[in-house]
Order: sequence, then structure tokens, then C-alpha cells
Amino acid sequence: MPSQQEVQWSQLKVGVLVIVALAALTALVFLMSGSTGGIFTGKTVLRSYFENAAGIKVGAPVNLEGYTVGSVKSIRIDASRKLTPVEVIMKVSNRYIPDIHEDSKTSLDTIGVLGDTVVNIDSKHAVGPRVKNNDELSTTESPNLSDVIKSSQGTIEQVNTILAKIDSLVDSLNTGKGSVGQLINDPALYNKAVQAVDQLSKLSTNLSEGKGTIGKLVNNQEFYNNAKVSLQKLDKAADSIEDTGPLSVIGIVAGRLF
Repeated sequence: MPSQQEVQWSQLKVGVLVIVALAALTALVFLMSGSTGGIFTGKTVLRSYFENAAGIKVGAPVNLEGYTVGSVKSIRIDASRKLTPVEVIMKVSNRYIPDIHEDSKTSLDTIGVLGDTVVNIDSKHAVGPRVKNNDELSTTESPNLSDVIKSSQGTIEQVNTILAKIDSLVDSLNTGKGSVGQLINDPALYNKAVQAVDQLSKLSTNLSEGKGTIGKLVNNQEFYNNAKVSLQKLDKAADSIEDTGPLSVIGIVAGRLF
């Protein structure tokens, strides 16, 4: 049977082993953290001022073009800034500082429709020098879900009004109200339209078969030949006038008259 001293020594070894394992696990987690660059990587503090907090919280991710490069350190209200009173201070890993410039823009974006709010840094069009510790980045306000709902409220009301008018118009047409409704629902008008179409069809048939005065004129070959001869004579007379001149024609006509 082990002595009390041996038991205490075993417990001490187990305790030391547990503490060392926890410390190693904690260090490994920080070292493998890609968002902050690890526990031994330095941090740069940046700040931005927004019109509205939009649900941003301390510890929220700070993204560079959608990739997490840091986190939100603190949030406070700066009363001296009337238009953009919400100050957001960020800690960004020094590993990504070369990709962030003084003219980079920050915005508060929502992940999905109802997701968490994050700070997004946009450096796609930035060409200035890279940022330094405690630099301020200008902001680009992006509308949140409540802003979108408010802005679309007027459009929704207008659409509802138009739909109500369309429903009323359709009901009026179906019940035969108004001039258009009476025209659509009047059987007498339909019968007259059918009769008119029948008469036009009969007229077209008579013309094609040569019935009636107009039908005979349209289908009479002799009438066509006579008209053609008359037109040829008129063409010859016009050619003669062009060749002899107007005065000669007048002289010839006067000679024949007198």
C-alpha cells in the first residue's frame, strides 16, 4: 500500500501536468488564430466614426475585403461630433496593415439579413500611404435593414393604391359599369359587330367574283385595257408638250381654233 507521501506526490504531478496542458492548449489556440495573427503578433489601433452604431458590439470582427483581420476594441459616443457621434475603435493585426491605407473606407455591414454587424474595411481603390497607430479611417455609411424598410414604405403604399384602383376598375368592367364596361358586356354591340364582319365578308366575296358595279370594274379586263390605252395617250401628249414647248402648243391650238 503506497504511503501518504507517495499519494501527495502523484497528485502534485497530475496537477502540474493538467496546468501545463491547459497552458499549451491556450497558447496553441492563440497561435492558430488567423483573424488576429496570433498572440505574439502586434496590433494596430484604428478608429472610425459612424452616424449610427447599427448593432455593432465590442469584440465584433473587423474584416478587410470580407476577411477577418481584427476585432472591435471599444465603442463610445463622442458628443463633439454632431453628424458621426459613434466612435468605433478597432484592433487590427500588424500582418495586414500593409494592405490598409489612409484613404481606405470603413462601413458597418450585416452578415446576411438578420446576422451580426461587422466592420468592413474597403481598400480596393485606396492608393495612399499605409495606416499608422491611432489613425482615423473615413466611413461609408451603408443602409441597414430598418433604413431599407423605411425607404421602401412609400413605394409599398403607392403599389397598394395602384392595386386597389386596378381591382376597382376590373370590378366595374365585370359589372358593366361605365362606357367601357357597357361596351364589353353589351350583347347588342357584339351582335352588330358580328353583322358588320359578315357584311364585309360578303362584300369581299362579291368583289372577287365580279358581282356589282365595283366588282365588274375590278374584274373587267376590257376596262383595264381601255384605261391602259388612255394612260399611254396621256404619256404621249406629255412627251409632245415637252418636245415642242408650251408656246408651240398654244400656237397649234390657236391655229386650229381660228
